[in-house]
Amino acid sequence: MTTETDPIVGQWYFLSEKGEPYQVTAFDEDAGAITMENVDGDVETTDIDTWFTLDIEAIEDPEGSDDDDDDEDVDLADADFDDALDDEGDDSWGSEYDE
Repeated sequence: MTTETDPIVGQWYFLSEKGEPYQVTAFDEDAGAITMENVDGDVETTDIDTWFTLDIEAIEDPEGSDDDDDDEDVDLADADFDDALDDEGDDSWGSEYDE
């Protein structure tokens, strides 16, 4: 079976021939080169013509991928930075460089 799915950088795919998931890490449309990396960090490059002959399916991020750490988003708009600035005091700004 072949794929009609275009390669998308950052998307994970399951390659049936390899029996494991790969993430597209780069796609050079001009050169037609696609770089993929599995969860173990092994990198492979293929061309666009070969890509469309692969039995490949887009999947969710697999367990063990680096993207698992991105689950906790921090909203900096709600952060209180005033306390951190108060610890230094107003006199600390530029005191090292004052003449």
